[in-house]
Amino acid sequence: MRFPRPRSVVVVTPPVVEPVPLDLAKNQCGLVPEQQDDDEILLTLIATARRLCERRLGVSLVATQYRAKWGFNANAMGAFADESTAWPNGVELPNPPLLISGSYPISLTVDGTAMDAGSYAIDSDCRPALIRFNLQPGLGWAGGELTATYWAGVAPGQQIAPQIRSAMLLIIRHLYDNRSAVPTDVSAIVLPMAVETLLASESIDGRF
Repeated sequence: MRFPRPRSVVVVTPPVVEPVPLDLAKNQCGLVPEQQDDDEILLTLIATARRLCERRLGVSLVATQYRAKWGFNANAMGAFADESTAWPNGVELPNPPLLISGSYPISLTVDGTAMDAGSYAIDSDCRPALIRFNLQPGLGWAGGELTATYWAGVAPGQQIAPQIRSAMLLIIRHLYDNRSAVPTDVSAIVLPMAVETLLASESIDGRF
């Protein structure tokens, strides 16, 4: 089943930790913990490697809060609409995995008004997570703006997949060794194939 894409997705609360610690990145780059001159550079490269992996896989690797918006009306929904309403049967939350707990709440609003918890169900086992609407004729949801504010990623203290961590370390070392805008070594022009192999193993469809 197809579900409508969100009109916009923005980061509300960015990550406060990274999945690769600084000391591990230093070790990957041949540095010892006491060498601190390049700490700021390495921290930037860690965040860069994380974002590269996140965008390649379409996931969140650390706890991040997002706000996604959908705009629905009777003329625009087409095949997505339920027969009794202009609203879709469900929507997918981008950037999985979804985090649901007391520390990571989720809220759904329609034109700024909170949706009743009984009007939808969350399937967090899906990837991406799926919100299914329990729509009934006569609710009056002919259209409007749906906003979902939620957390996604790996909770602090938990480890990301070892393949992704290995890929991040390869990217960090590659970027650390090639910090100029124009590489002098032709081997630095393209990221190593090992990175794509590692990330493909964690992608939803396994493709490179």
